[in-house]
Amino acid sequence: MSTHSRLVGLGDDYNAIFPFSTLSDKELSPFWPDRGYSSHRSIYQSSQTSFKNPTSPALMARTDVCPLRFIDVSTLRLVEFSKEEIIPPYAILSHRWTEEEVVYKEFLNPEESRTKMGYQKILGACRQALQDDIHLIWVDTCCINQGDPADIAANITSMYAYYQNAEVCYVYLNDVIKRRDICYGRNEFGQMGSDWLKRGWTMQELIAPRTVIFFNQHWMYLGDKHQLREGVSAITYIPLSILSGEQSLQDIDDLTRMSWATNRVTTKPQDKAYCLQGLFGVTLVPDYEEDMARSFNRLGEVLCDAHPELIERLGIPQNFFDNPGEYEKSFYDFAWDKSAEIWYEMYAESRNRGHIKGFDNYDEGSLLSSRY
Repeated sequence: MSTHSRLVGLGDDYNAIFPFSTLSDKELSPFWPDRGYSSHRSIYQSSQTSFKNPTSPALMARTDVCPLRFIDVSTLRLVEFSKEEIIPPYAILSHRWTEEEVVYKEFLNPEESRTKMGYQKILGACRQALQDDIHLIWVDTCCINQGDPADIAANITSMYAYYQNAEVCYVYLNDVIKRRDICYGRNEFGQMGSDWLKRGWTMQELIAPRTVIFFNQHWMYLGDKHQLREGVSAITYIPLSILSGEQSLQDIDDLTRMSWATNRVTTKPQDKAYCLQGLFGVTLVPDYEEDMARSFNRLGEVLCDAHPELIERLGIPQNFFDNPGEYEKSFYDFAWDKSAEIWYEMYAESRNRGHIKGFDNYDEGSLLSSRY
């Protein structure tokens, strides 16, 4: 790690309290709950060998854009880098936000936050990174200062690049308890029924990284994106060629890409637009004071500037973006109507093939309810 990186918070005696890098698994047990962690010393290294193409399938972002704030997994201290510094290899966490997450200010005070479930999740991710000989990890809950709008905006607009440029992405499925040996089949992955598969932000977190590894709620290894690609593709309709890295995201039709998000949900309605920017290689500064219609109109404007053919394909009036408030429909309505048609076609084909057995949440009813 660069000697110029800056430690954030937590007194100098913290490493003496939690010198994780020097402890054995038995000595770590008071801090790392014994919940059946994988016995593989390096899941990441073994996972890498299964990829025919180790590069990201979707170079939609600059390869030099990385986070500047990380958790040092050996000390559990936040470290910050300057824009001029070279960022060392890092891991990144993909997960579903739940109750008791540990945010930036809380992470600086571990005495108060370590009893939260979110803190245990962070510990598990750090432990896995240590096993994989990766010394930094980025976790959105505590590496973004939620009290700083500028920090939120800078991180959200760069999020796709963060995941694309990570050495490995750990997907933590807090609602899955099944073991690896029953998760390989095409239908079995869908039968796990994890909410992670239905969320808006997790779509780019699946597509962007070159290496994605799935874990259950006890941090037991389930498989990587390559091994589970058939099950993931059957549920998400993202092509196998994208998941395997054999095809570039830029080769996929814009409306088809948009259709992948049709049945996904976000906690904040504006995020339904913001989470798509990375998939299209555009920048949309978040503004959580605006409503969803305006966030999608702003997204539509930058998309149609980059892809003018979308105006005709979606049936958008030529002067729509000059004054979108004059129209009853927003860009979301135009885009949703067309992408939903594509989604229904993929859904019908997948259902006929029996690919979505056991995943009944992906039906016509949930498609309609996810619109708003």
